[in-house]
Amino acid sequence: KFVFLINLSQSLIAFSSLNHKVTPLVSKLLFAVYSIVSGLTCCYIFSFSISALLSALITAVVLFAVFAVYGALTKQDLTKFGSIMIVGLIAVLIGSIINLFIGNGTAGIVISVITVVLFLGLTAYDIQKIKR
Repeated sequence: KFVFLINLSQSLIAFSSLNHKVTPLVSKLLFAVYSIVSGLTCCYIFSFSISALLSALITAVVLFAVFAVYGALTKQDLTKFGSIMIVGLIAVLIGSIINLFIGNGTAGIVISVITVVLFLGLTAYDIQKIKR
């Protein structure tokens, strides 16, 4: 079962890279199938339950949607926050590397929360940037 999932995901990648005349709809469908197969493969490898995977997926989708809508509808200019968030991501990267050597569990959780907040902010910033 595991080998089948890996072969399927590799086949999807190979097919999408070989065929350069793929329509946008087919590309989106291939990406969706690839994402599902990758999620199932990770569930199998890391012994996640399907309910844990679905919970994480639904949480990510809802958070992304909320911040994308905020970025599209807000009147506030988010341009100044973009560079601050990029600097924050660099700081998180450095902090993560340091924490690899220290191994502090609490710091890992704090870094994860900060990373999620930064990426949510970048989502709103990018959506606003695309809108303009």
